Amino acid sequence: MLTGPDDVLHQSFVDFVTNQGLSQLINFPTRGLNVLDILLTDADHIVTSVQCLPPFGGSDHATIDISLGFPSCPYGQNSCCGTNSSKYMWHHVTLVLTGNVLPPNAIFGKNL
Repeated sequence: MLTGPDDVLHQSFVDFVTNQGLSQLINFPTRGLNVLDILLTDADHIVTSVQCLPPFGGSDHATIDISLGFPSCPYGQNSCCGTNSSKYMWHHVTLVLTGNVLPPNAIFGKNL
């Protein structure tokens, strides 16, 4: 359950997060003893881990490491790999996050 200061601004934010069905994935202190970072999602099923790592460089904030897991390509290994595989993966990420499915003719290099 999300909580926050009892004022209109903070309550509006908490209400929005709750009404949209979002989950806060940062549940550990990110600066001192405070949770200052917000990572909201409605697709927490693809988040495989959220870790707190030491600060990067001279920062006084923790580093947050997020791992995502996506379903394998339904059109075969050769459809998803190649010199432009990152382009396919971002297209796939967009489809997964928006709840869309890959079109039947989504062979790598086409429809991107």
